[in-house]
Amino acid sequence: MKVKDILKNKGTEVATIGAEKTICDSMKGLVEKNIGSLLVKDEKGGIAGIITERDILKHCNKCPESFKQTKVRDVMTNDLIVVSPDDDLDYVENIMT
Repeated sequence: MKVKDILKNKGTEVATIGAEKTICDSMKGLVEKNIGSLLVKDEKGGIAGIITERDILKHCNKCPESFKQTKVRDVMTNDLIVVSPDDDLDYVENIMT
């Protein structure tokens, strides 16, 4: 089975947020969509990183008073590992593990 087989059922919609938005904005997006992460787009529309619930929690634990001002770009993970729709799921599972 390949990644594209899963995407046929799941769909291809991806939730995103701009890197200059606040982590408070990202929390709103996560809650509204009932998801755990958002891809972060740069000013040109490219993928700059990903912000997850865990990223937000770690920051809020360190600086609880700043979540309304902190930018997504300051908290996101920017070292991404990506796969293609033609990749085999065994390969993807090995990367994730």
